Amino acid sequence: AAQQPCSEPSPKMSSLRDRVAALSAKLSGSKRGRGVAAPRGAKRAKATAADPSQRYAAQPLSAPVVARWRSYFRPLAPGTPKVRVGETTGWRGVAKLAARSAKGRVLLGLFAPGSHDVVESARASPAHAPSLNVAIAAVETALAGERIYATGDPEGNGAVTYVGFAAQTAPAAVCVSLVFNARADDAAASAAATRIAARLSEKPWLHSLHAHLNPVSPHDNAIYGRGGAETWRQLAPAAETTPPGFASARSGCVRETPFGAPLYFAPPCFRQANLPQFFRIVDALRAHVPNKSRVVELYGGVATIGAHLVAKARYVRCSDENPWNAACVALTRRDLPDALAQKLTYETAPAAAVARRGGLDDCDVVIVDPPRKGLCDDVRAALLRRGQTPRRLVYVSCGFDALKRDIDELLAARWTLVHVEGHVLFPGADHVETLAVLDEEGRGGRGKRKK
Repeated sequence: AAQQPCSEPSPKMSSLRDRVAALSAKLSGSKRGRGVAAPRGAKRAKATAADPSQRYAAQPLSAPVVARWRSYFRPLAPGTPKVRVGETTGWRGVAKLAARSAKGRVLLGLFAPGSHDVVESARASPAHAPSLNVAIAAVETALAGERIYATGDPEGNGAVTYVGFAAQTAPAAVCVSLVFNARADDAAASAAATRIAARLSEKPWLHSLHAHLNPVSPHDNAIYGRGGAETWRQLAPAAETTPPGFASARSGCVRETPFGAPLYFAPPCFRQANLPQFFRIVDALRAHVPNKSRVVELYGGVATIGAHLVAKARYVRCSDENPWNAACVALTRRDLPDALAQKLTYETAPAAAVARRGGLDDCDVVIVDPPRKGLCDDVRAALLRRGQTPRRLVYVSCGFDALKRDIDELLAARWTLVHVEGHVLFPGADHVETLAVLDEEGRGGRGKRKK
């Protein structure tokens, strides 16, 4: 199928991409400004069975879900709905990679399908930001001689199980989180973390280094566990004052400022893998939030969307159930001018709890960015009840099937679809992200279905 033309990035997005390339080149010592040099001997990765996320890399809009998306929205949307594609290489800024030993070396990569074996290092992935691949190669080397997890190892044996990476845009740097099969008081794992830190702490690309003690369990496959702050250690740089119960200090949080408002991401906080393309969604979304609106954001993360609305909204109330987010939002508020900081509030609470107590009844705009399973029952029920005034719903979806279910229910009630656009956040994968805007009856929107 012929591709839709890619969206033209805003000047801010273009300058952001240019800064990434320039700063990455500086870190690598490159004189041509082409980003961080690939590890010596690395070849350009090809789509393989071990990396199904690259299946549609050459033609991202040929992914089957894109055809389904167009078929669904064409009769519903005003105008012709478009799917936009950003960069197809170098877009991934976060990765959680399994650690395994193979043929005498440590590999950090994805499991081969149907197994718990890592058969190929991810150090040359074309999807990764260049600085990410440099960091992966360096960490593989730093792990040599350390105990590496093997499938079937007993719980708490102190081995390295995973390594998390998060690239910061400017200044270009990478946050690294070492995950150990160990309990919080494991002395051997702490000693191993200290040794690895000594090998990495002077690397020019290193933003911060963390250790996370999370014993393997047959009942929980979470890479980052649900323990408290005692399960995390900031190894580098030396942590300044850390908020009580928080996983890291300010210096351990990756900081992004796409539109001026700072965002902070601690290692255990959710962050979109393709931040440049997600920020294009946020940029488009802002045009659909009227001035002086009372805004409620559910599933809000670190106020990834809400922080960029405070300049035009009357107030923005964000919430999310991740307990690590609150300290990150506090850092954001500290960096904002007082007048804007006062308009941004954050609560650690599940979306269902906010909806049940009537938190969506007295606002003008509801923003939701739920997980792939879509809106929970309580949130859907709150949207199907009439608000005190007609509301606007801004829905950012990463799960197309759940989005269809939710929109079908809303349109069958008294909501109208007024805008929709798709974004390919994972070029090569069978996935599409959606920005949908719906108005409640009474806001003067168009008909529910295109005639």
